[in-house]
Amino acid sequence: MKKRFNVDSPSFTPSTLAANGTSAPSKTPGLSPRAASAAPFQPKSLTPASSVASFSSSNPKSYNPNAPDWVSSETQDFVPQNFTNLNIDGNSDYNDLYGSLHDSSSTAQLPNMDQQHSNYHFSSGVNGAQHSSYLAGTGTSSQVLQHHLYAPIDSHASGTKPHQRLGKDVFIPEELRLKLHKKAEATLRSFSNSQLPNVEYFHTLTPLEAIAHRTMTSAAPQSTVYKAVSDQDGKTYSLRRIHDCHLLRDSPSSQAVSSLKGKWSRINNSSVVTSHVAFSTQAFGDTSVIIVSDFFPDSITLRERHSPSQLRPPSRVYTPPIPEPTLWSYLVQMANALKAIHSIGLGARSMESKQWLLVGEDRIRFNACGLADITDPSTTPLHELQRQDLQKAGDIIFSIATASAATQSKSRPADHFTRSYSPRLRNAVDWLQNHAAPTESADMIDAFLTLIGPDVIDTTNSSLHLNDHLTFHLGRELENSRLVRLLFKLNAINERPEYADDPAWRDQGQRAAISLFRDYVFHQVDAAGQPVVDMGHMLACLNKLDVGVEERIMLVSRNEATVMVVTFREMKSAVEGAWGELMRRSSGG
Repeated sequence: MKKRFNVDSPSFTPSTLAANGTSAPSKTPGLSPRAASAAPFQPKSLTPASSVASFSSSNPKSYNPNAPDWVSSETQDFVPQNFTNLNIDGNSDYNDLYGSLHDSSSTAQLPNMDQQHSNYHFSSGVNGAQHSSYLAGTGTSSQVLQHHLYAPIDSHASGTKPHQRLGKDVFIPEELRLKLHKKAEATLRSFSNSQLPNVEYFHTLTPLEAIAHRTMTSAAPQSTVYKAVSDQDGKTYSLRRIHDCHLLRDSPSSQAVSSLKGKWSRINNSSVVTSHVAFSTQAFGDTSVIIVSDFFPDSITLRERHSPSQLRPPSRVYTPPIPEPTLWSYLVQMANALKAIHSIGLGARSMESKQWLLVGEDRIRFNACGLADITDPSTTPLHELQRQDLQKAGDIIFSIATASAATQSKSRPADHFTRSYSPRLRNAVDWLQNHAAPTESADMIDAFLTLIGPDVIDTTNSSLHLNDHLTFHLGRELENSRLVRLLFKLNAINERPEYADDPAWRDQGQRAAISLFRDYVFHQVDAAGQPVVDMGHMLACLNKLDVGVEERIMLVSRNEATVMVVTFREMKSAVEGAWGELMRRSSGG
């Protein structure tokens, strides 16, 4: 577009352009002899011609990318005048924004990093050069975080080249997604025709294990585990029902039921399933005791995971033993649980493989807090109960490590354990199984932790790596609701019935463009006038609108009387402007 000059006006003198299209060298500052006869009004740019030309040498036309196409190009932006600190030098480094801000020789002249960050964004673009002079001396805040830009912390374990990108880099890993779906399904699973009653404030009871019939030879009381939903907080809990548990007044079992909340609910440990409360009920037709604890979906016991029946049957095919890091992980987590239990003056007692839940990959939790105190009260001294806990922990590790040997060979389990695992693991298990004579000191678990200290570090390192892995994928899903928020804004702006007769709202160009954009994204039709439902097109348009790309699109009204050519960046500015106006009106502003 050529500039129009009024050649009849003696007060206007256009600047002379060089032959190559760049501006002429800046003149020496000072008053011109012709200034005495100049008219009161003299159009001029805020910055010298040389400064503007440095940004537009290839395209001398001044174009504002932020201005929508429905705004007239003749409209001039408001530019603050008469700044006292307006000191522009044609040779100043501030004129070369894209060079000086990344040049170590010139960054020392900038006031601070926040000011540099703000000036860079406000001054970018052609018209931004006109505003950089008075923004350079202001103390503005940093830019608001662009939530469509994802910056998850990498796991630093990728072996791909810098230019390569795999499908798994875009979505959550399939294995992790399936695990989470299975846990969600297990939490929500219920039986529509269940005849189980409601117990206190728990409803929707669902058995988590087969209800076995009690035999006459069984000495231990029968128990069944259910999952149920609490009326108080809506969370899912695990209910362990102890069948036919008749409690006498002031008996040790009755005292254990009433004191379970005060004793065991204090434990908040990563290797212990917290028990919250215990009570007796007759909802099942007998006198049962219910122990309420946290629920971990899709979990099995260590006995179910490593029992010989779950392993390969005897054959000539060799089955490798359980990896030693897995056994170390189990052992460290058992020590962690016993440390938490022993430190508050309690004993676990029910140290059996069926009382340890496998809640994740090599992730176990003790699931029998307070159970033995109710079913089998004991007067054994506390230090002896704690010593038995350590001994039974060693027995569990030994039985798991030698479970595969019983299905493949006739060798003694001890020989298989010695042949398959390192001396450090053998020494740790031997220390637990053959501990010295018990003492009244409570530092037995501390002595064991000192013995396995180096292996605790290895297990902790693996846990931290897993935490980094999950944090990385969580960071990728941080702003996955941004398109929903964008849809909320579009639907709130379009077709407001209360503003149907308001010309200031209805006839404003932004609202008209947003309405046409809605039809472009969601109401497309083919040549025959039939609706086109393209989810990919909708998703792509919303993503481009959220980012604000420079791609141009043509918006056509339904009667084809209005056509607009806009960019997604302009549409993003229109949506934000209309949303801001709507928020001001809703607040009475």
